Amino acid sequence: MSSHPSENIPLALSTNWFLATPPTFPYPELRAHAPISSATYTWEYIERIDPDPSNLNTHPGVLSQDWTVIGAVQWELDMSITKIRVQWNTSDITNTLRSDIKHLPSSAHGPRGYTRELTREQLLLASQWYAPHILSFARSRLGTTVADGECWSLASAALQHTRGAAVREGHEPPQPSTGRVHGQLVLDWDVSSLVPAAGILQAADVRAGDVLELSDAHFRHIRVLLGGLASGEENVQVGEHTAIVDAVEGEKVSVVEQNARVEREVSVGAYDLGEMVKGRVRVFRPVGGNGTEKMSLNGLLLATDHFVFKLPPGLGVVYSGDWHAANPRETPDPEFQNPPPHTTL
Repeated sequence: MSSHPSENIPLALSTNWFLATPPTFPYPELRAHAPISSATYTWEYIERIDPDPSNLNTHPGVLSQDWTVIGAVQWELDMSITKIRVQWNTSDITNTLRSDIKHLPSSAHGPRGYTRELTREQLLLASQWYAPHILSFARSRLGTTVADGECWSLASAALQHTRGAAVREGHEPPQPSTGRVHGQLVLDWDVSSLVPAAGILQAADVRAGDVLELSDAHFRHIRVLLGGLASGEENVQVGEHTAIVDAVEGEKVSVVEQNARVEREVSVGAYDLGEMVKGRVRVFRPVGGNGTEKMSLNGLLLATDHFVFKLPPGLGVVYSGDWHAANPRETPDPEFQNPPPHTTL
């Protein structure tokens, strides 16, 4: 298998998968190439009339059709997208067949690793899609060890579980954990900022199913003893720790975590930001790779293929969709990479 699914795409033109109505997409060779998260396609034809080479006086000439099939697949590996376009004329399929491939990195990511910010509505939708599966996974593992028992492994495994569940429900899967990043950052608070803890969880709309990251944190809890006659102090220090938010109440975050109070075991815990005297808190919202848009491939397929017809005057046009494709011999798309025609892989 290639190092990335977008490399060495098997076009399998010799199987004529594109000639079926509707086209067979994804065709078997593409399905076998790499795991696909989702796929879609569209197709159309335009009728044309060419002079009859055997009799130039013939009217109206030879009727044929220019066909265009465009399919898009979203790779499970990183939610990037590969688009495949096949074009031909029915009068001579063999000699007019051409194919194009274009790869699009995950639309949630721009140049230099920039991550597109989602709207509040999209973040809420992401929580509705993914949080139930994340929480169900984490709670069902209480008292057990997940993967290597590290705190990060619980969140990573929960997101991996949720990816499969989301696909089964017709949603794009959430991005997997990368280091200590688990989606879009919704809260980044440091005690040294002097911003009070009161209300920050609500202002950031931190929700159950989000992922909490603590860095160099120190919590100090004052306990009142003997009816107020004495007091005790409990100090908890945390270097780097990952936990899954289970509930939010005031300044307190209840969590499901691993390798915390019980070594290398999943347990429940709580962190009160009002008792935090040092350190940093970050909270991530698991989000989809394409901005959390259901059937995002369809919008991409139509939005990135706007071409203009150039037809001889007086010819009718037949559409099978609501988008326009160019005559391949007149308006080539410079965005596509053009392999030689008749590629057989």
